[in-house]
Amino acid sequence: MSAFGPLGLALERGELSASELLAETMARIGARNGNLNALVTLCDERATRAAMATDARGARGERRRLDGIPFSVKDVIPVAGVRTTAGSRLYSDHVPEESAPVVVRLEAEGAVLVGKANCPEFALDPHTDNLVFGATLNPLDARRTPGGSSGGDAAAVAAELVSFGIGSDYGGSIRWPAHCTGTVGFRPTPGLVPSTGFFPFVQDGRPIAPNSGSFFARVQTIAPLARSVEDAWDVLSVLAGPDGVDPLVYPVALGDPAAVQIARMGCAWAPGDGSTPASQEVVDAVQQAAQLLSALGLNVVERTPPGLDECEEIYTAARAADGLELHRQHVAGREEELTETMRTWFDRVGDASVADVQAAAAARDRVRASVLAFMDTSPILVLPVANGQAFEVGSASFDERFRTLTPSRAISLLGLPTCALPVATSTDGMPLAVQIVGRPFCDHEVTAVAQALEGALHG
Repeated sequence: MSAFGPLGLALERGELSASELLAETMARIGARNGNLNALVTLCDERATRAAMATDARGARGERRRLDGIPFSVKDVIPVAGVRTTAGSRLYSDHVPEESAPVVVRLEAEGAVLVGKANCPEFALDPHTDNLVFGATLNPLDARRTPGGSSGGDAAAVAAELVSFGIGSDYGGSIRWPAHCTGTVGFRPTPGLVPSTGFFPFVQDGRPIAPNSGSFFARVQTIAPLARSVEDAWDVLSVLAGPDGVDPLVYPVALGDPAAVQIARMGCAWAPGDGSTPASQEVVDAVQQAAQLLSALGLNVVERTPPGLDECEEIYTAARAADGLELHRQHVAGREEELTETMRTWFDRVGDASVADVQAAAAARDRVRASVLAFMDTSPILVLPVANGQAFEVGSASFDERFRTLTPSRAISLLGLPTCALPVATSTDGMPLAVQIVGRPFCDHEVTAVAQALEGALHG
C-alpha cells in the first residue's frame, strides 16, 4: 500500500491531485487554526509550488514516497526562507538561510510543508505557550493543554490540519502531546535521525549539530507525530540516516516491521517508572494494553525493569549538569524578554563540574545496562506515557508539569525507541496513551507490536 494508506493511494492513482488536497487542507486551516493556534507561520507559496511539482510528476508517471502529503514542522526546526522563532521574542523575526536535513529529506520525497507549528520557548515546557504567538489549544478540550513541547504539531495532526507533524523529543515532547491529543508519537532510537539545525544550533547562519558531548545531543531526537503507527513509520523511514554533520547518527538500516513475529515475544508491563505514582486510570489503561498484547500472542508479564525507579533522579541530575550554556550565550543581556519558564530553567541549572557530568553519565550507564539485560528476555516494555491525563491550563506549576512526565523521561534517559499510542479514554473524555518500548535500534519491533495493538483496539 502507498504511504499514508487510502490518501496516498488516491494521490497515486490520480483520483485526487496534490493541488486539490492542498486546497482542502488550507480550507481546514482557515476554518480551524484561528482558534487552535496550532500553526503559527503558514507556507502558502512554498506549499503551492510543492503541490504543483507533485502533480507535474504524476502527469509524467513519476511518484515519490510522500508526494502531496501535507505536514507541519515545529518552530524550533529551521526551514530556509521561513520564519523560525523557537517561540522566543529574541528570534521573533529570525529567517534561516538553510533548512534542517529532516525538512530537506521530506520535501525531496514530495511532502508538502504547509506551516510551522507552535512550541514553548526553546521547546522547554510541557505546555505550548510563548510570548510570540500565545497558547495552542487542545482540539479535544480547549481548557486542557495540547502538551509540549511539540504541542502545535500534535494539535494540527489531531485537528486534521496536516497529515503528520515533525517535532522533537527530549523528555517526552513527542509522546506527551500525543497522549494529550489522542495522536501517535514515535520517538526513534537516538542515533537514527540527525538533529542538525535544531535551534539554536546554527553557526554563521548554517545549521550545525548539537555538541556531541552534551546530554542533550545523546538524548534528544527529532521525531514524527501522525494519526496511525503506519503513517509515523512511513515518515521515520524518510527521516532516518546520517547527514554527514551530526556525529551521533549512525548508518543503521531500519528493520522491516512486517518481518517481525510477535507471537511469544517477551513483554513486560509496569504501572509506572516507580518514582511518581500514576493515576489509577493511567494504570488501568496500561493493564488493558498488556491484556490485549497477551491475547495477540505475546508472552506478557507484570514486572518492572530493575533500576527504572532511579531514572528520574539521574535524568534530573544529568539535565542540570548539562546546563544551558549555548542558550545563555543567545539570551545574554535580554533575560527580561524570556518567559517565566525559561527564567526558571536558568535558575535551576547552574555551573557543573566535570565530576558532576561524569557521575551522571556513570549512573545512566549503570541503569541502562541493567534494563537492557532485563530486555534480553522481555524485549518489549509497556509503560505509561505520563502519570495523568492532559492537565487544565494554568493548573500545574513548573515542577508539577514536569513530574507528570517521569515515565517518558526514564525512557529518554535509557535511549530506547518508543511509540506513544492512545489506548483508552479517561472518565472525562481525554485520551490515555501507553508507551511501547523496544531495544536500541529495534524500532521495527516497536512498530510491529504497536501496529498489532492499534489493530486490536480498532477492531
